[in-house]
Amino acid sequence: MGIKAGTDIKLFQWNDLMFFANGSIASEFLIRGTQTINNDVFNLVGEEEFNNNILFLRAGVSMQYPISTRAAIVAGYNYGSSILINSGISAEKLTLNAHQFGIGFIINLPTCYCDF
Repeated sequence: MGIKAGTDIKLFQWNDLMFFANGSIASEFLIRGTQTINNDVFNLVGEEEFNNNILFLRAGVSMQYPISTRAAIVAGYNYGSSILINSGISAEKLTLNAHQFGIGFIINLPTCYCDF
């Protein structure tokens, strides 16, 4: 769970298909998670290495295609890497890397005259 701020920049448009680059920064912390080692499952919540704030930097690309005047379909990819904010004095360095693929819809609200 956390808080995130980011931006999308339109790269180019091919007919109705638009391509974007995006970047974001987020402060996050673990509320649920497990790790499996040799078929043993460990709860990570409360463990010292995972019990701190994480700064996550993400960048990616997405594309958007309008399916009507009030809706569009979106697909994208993001890569993220973490920086521990308060990792303590442990000799171990924990880094989280994430690859995210997504698909979704954008639906304009009835009183919103937003441009896709």
